[in-house]
Amino acid sequence: EARHAVTFRETFADALVHLEAMQRDELLAIHADAIEVLPAGRLMMRNVAMAFDAYLKPQEGRFSRTV
Repeated sequence: EARHAVTFRETFADALVHLEAMQRDELLAIHADAIEVLPAGRLMMRNVAMAFDAYLKPQEGRFSRTV
């Protein structure tokens, strides 16, 4: 039985691209296998989660805006 290794960075590559700005702003830290929301980014947790929403496209205005 062949197993396929799934890596965090490959699986979530699209989301991680969207989170790079938040990492530069020191709101979160992207580790090899996890994302850590830093104290300064706690109010932005909804924005972090939105990066992983497969049904949400940035150009669509269907969802409420966040601060």
